[in-house]
Amino acid sequence: MTELSEQDAESTQVVENPSEDSETAELKAALEKARNDLLAKDRERAQLIEQVGTLRRERAEMLSRLSELRDERFGIRHGIVRRINATLSPTIKVSLDQFGDPDEYRKLLEESLRDGRLRRNVVASRMAGAMSPPELAEVIKQRDCQALVDKAELNPDQAEKVLAAMSGSQMLFDLETVELADRPKIELNDNGTFKETALLSTGQKCTTILPILLMESENPLLIDQPEWRVNEETWQPAEEVLRIDNAVRERFGLPSRAGRIPQPWIDRSPCPVVATVQLRHVVECEAPVQSPRLAIELPADAGFETLAGFLLFRLGRIPSGGEIVEHEGRRYTVLAMERNRIARVKVQRIEPEPDGQAEG
Repeated sequence: MTELSEQDAESTQVVENPSEDSETAELKAALEKARNDLLAKDRERAQLIEQVGTLRRERAEMLSRLSELRDERFGIRHGIVRRINATLSPTIKVSLDQFGDPDEYRKLLEESLRDGRLRRNVVASRMAGAMSPPELAEVIKQRDCQALVDKAELNPDQAEKVLAAMSGSQMLFDLETVELADRPKIELNDNGTFKETALLSTGQKCTTILPILLMESENPLLIDQPEWRVNEETWQPAEEVLRIDNAVRERFGLPSRAGRIPQPWIDRSPCPVVATVQLRHVVECEAPVQSPRLAIELPADAGFETLAGFLLFRLGRIPSGGEIVEHEGRRYTVLAMERNRIARVKVQRIEPEPDGQAEG
């Protein structure tokens, strides 16, 4: 029985050994494949780390360049401020506070707190007034609630909600590039006391701003005496705009402005149309004029400060020349471009089509 058992065991061992070798080979192959996959992923990870490092260095360089450009822009503006003060002092004084306007910064904070379940206007204003964008970005990275409590005077609950709302990396990127605009201040010497424009009467504001505008050119021409007509009647001789306004009001029994001249966009409430007044300007010049420019007053809350800015806003792109924008009864035609700058624009009033001539 013993010999048979030993033979059976040897026979069994001979049969089982090939199976063990096969399983071992498969295991080794699987391990080798897993090892190769890990090495490949490790190489891929190293490449990604290197790419991220390169991108961060490039971003740091671009942020540095952005800061330099903003400083250069401030230097140019400050040079203009010095020139204005040298020319118009002591009647008019202009100053410029670099990064003094946190409006865009505050709007960014308000938008990021939209779903934060707190009074985002108040909280955003406190943070914008207490910390610069880089300071706030560092607070968010460190999740430093106490800094928000101490510097921005938030309560602990508000601080926690702020960190929760702003914890994304995109917010940190936005904080690195958000614009802190330079804030100009223009003051008029009123009997020995300098007053900001917000505290001046309409006449004093004109006294303050007009000399600055006239510094831009040696030969300014104020276009304020147009020919005019009412309701398609005969054109009347050129007259001062304010006298035309008074004449039209008197003709139709409208109250006088009595020295108050609010701009038409101040009161947007609907009103009945009593008459249509058309104005046209004729400018005769015997001397050649290089690059004449037309300045047009635009609404203060329109989101742009120049005619070019208005056209870029309406077109949604940089024009190439020949583009036409029609807005509120006027046609603006881009006549010439200088690289990416709008150089010449033709402005026309859109004449109403006679009855029966309209299309359709």
